[in-house]
Amino acid sequence: MDAIKERREYEPFVMDGKEYRIYWLDAYTAMYIGYQLMNTALPPLIGSLTAEIMPDRSAAAIAAAPMSKSQFTSLLKDVLSCTKVRMDSGWINVINDNGSPAVPGMETNVGAMMTLAAESIKFNFKDFFAEKLLPLVGGAFGMSPPNTEI
Repeated sequence: MDAIKERREYEPFVMDGKEYRIYWLDAYTAMYIGYQLMNTALPPLIGSLTAEIMPDRSAAAIAAAPMSKSQFTSLLKDVLSCTKVRMDSGWINVINDNGSPAVPGMETNVGAMMTLAAESIKFNFKDFFAEKLLPLVGGAFGMSPPNTEI
């Protein structure tokens, strides 16, 4: 087994003049999120990549069952559970324990929530996607992404 790489504790991030930190998710939560993302995103991606080769299979892949609102909300809460924002009182979680936004104005700021979720996923999964998934998907299609960086 490869040695575990030393990683920084968090990723600093600035958005709309506010300082954020994205921390590592715990391993079980990260694996669950990865599982959900791959079950949701991978079938349509593979379907679109293989549409020219197997047109009849791409429609089935794209027709993967969508997530319900409660499933999506639960996943979003998990994804955002590792994000903190600097407030006058110090660093606080972006979302409360019940999943509601802890940052004033965040409950109606779709762009900010989406950006934080994307940054959290990018930070927590960049090693996996760069080192494991890209070569796996590329190998399945006979492609090698030599200089691919996430």
